[in-house]
Amino acid sequence: MTGPDEDMEEYVNRLAEYNDENFKPYLSEQFFESFLDTNGPLMFIRMAHPNYELEVENITLEKSENNYNFTVEVAYTNKESNESKTMNVNGNAQTNEEDEVTSVHYMHPEELRTALN
Repeated sequence: MTGPDEDMEEYVNRLAEYNDENFKPYLSEQFFESFLDTNGPLMFIRMAHPNYELEVENITLEKSENNYNFTVEVAYTNKESNESKTMNVNGNAQTNEEDEVTSVHYMHPEELRTALN
């Protein structure tokens, strides 16, 4: 990013506020920190940038003790051709006694990366 320091500071503050509101209530404190440190919130967006837009079409959750299995139907649209396709991203999220997420594991995330190339 380029621009005056004030713009960068405002961006960083807005991003921190977004993360605190949208992720922190659902993640354990330790996982929240590691999730942000590894760019977890941006993982799939970074795969798509700059040629594709992603949109979640549907999310299916199956809960068992301390675990959620999930399937996310993702639409990806090529910005140049406007061609859109969908695929599923599967995974599981482990939870603690407070039902906070302690880890997320995606099954074969490289399939989405391959589709976007």
